[in-house]
Amino acid sequence: MSKPKFSYSELALMNWVYQDKGFRFLTKFVAGSSSFDPQYHEIVDRDADGKYIDNVINGSSSTSWSQEKQKVHGDRIISLTRSLGGTLNVNCGNLTKLGYLSYHAPLSSGDERANFAAKFAKLDLLHTALLRSTAKGRTWYAEEGKALYEAAHEKREAKRKSAERMVVLCAEFTMEPELSDELRAMVPDGLKLPLPSRKIIRPIGTATVIAETEKRLTIENVSHFEDWLRYGRGTYRINRWPVQGREPNLYVEPWAIMVDHANDDIAAKLREIDVDDVESFDRTGNHHMKLILPLLIRMHSHLKQNNAAREDIMREAIESFTANPDVKPR
Repeated sequence: MSKPKFSYSELALMNWVYQDKGFRFLTKFVAGSSSFDPQYHEIVDRDADGKYIDNVINGSSSTSWSQEKQKVHGDRIISLTRSLGGTLNVNCGNLTKLGYLSYHAPLSSGDERANFAAKFAKLDLLHTALLRSTAKGRTWYAEEGKALYEAAHEKREAKRKSAERMVVLCAEFTMEPELSDELRAMVPDGLKLPLPSRKIIRPIGTATVIAETEKRLTIENVSHFEDWLRYGRGTYRINRWPVQGREPNLYVEPWAIMVDHANDDIAAKLREIDVDDVESFDRTGNHHMKLILPLLIRMHSHLKQNNAAREDIMREAIESFTANPDVKPR
């Protein structure tokens, strides 16, 4: 009989379960035909009563947690997702079929689930399947699985190293010049300025490529330039933003790479050029707007007066008709 084959995620999951310190297990909420990512439980401490303290990793953090705790939880999710090959939803069917993990369904008979939960200060197994390590799985991992995982991991790291390099990322913006506070204070209510706009590609930061296909490049270590977002007055619109996905599975399409195989020098140079260009664009816009704004204000005032005169004439005509409905208006 041929030996079973395993995906990288399956081997990485076994590496996570059969680690040396403490113990680990999985739970998975079961509801009809819906599919949910497993929750990953790490047990390393007990409370004062000797009960296990559940340290769970899942895809959503509690909104009642502090910002610091959410950050720690988020970092754990990213780290675990990365270690499992980019997904938390590892298919455990093959591993349970082989007996390397035990699967206890929510409605399974016997006291094993209840006895297991009783060892914890808090562990809710309602509507939840329980996946645990087995003696068979531990033996297999020690004798075969660990070597398989390490070989797969080494191959994966070598592939990553062959793709790894710095890139400068870009985005497409539509931008208008940023007017000074002095000019903005001169603009009366209702006057819409005829500001010119331009569509440009701007460098917005750097990233490290770790994998690539013809249509996308997987990236990490995304670092935005300090002033890529302009000055915050709504004088820009982002037409195309480069970074897609969620950590640790961020990616960009080829158009988003301004410079491939980049370094800090070219990144700094492009940022300098962009900042100088934006400032020049603003200066030019302010210079010409200072010249034409008085004309625009006069035009706006005259049109406003014309509109007021029109309303007066219309009102007089209506009042005259109402007073003498049989007299034809002149």
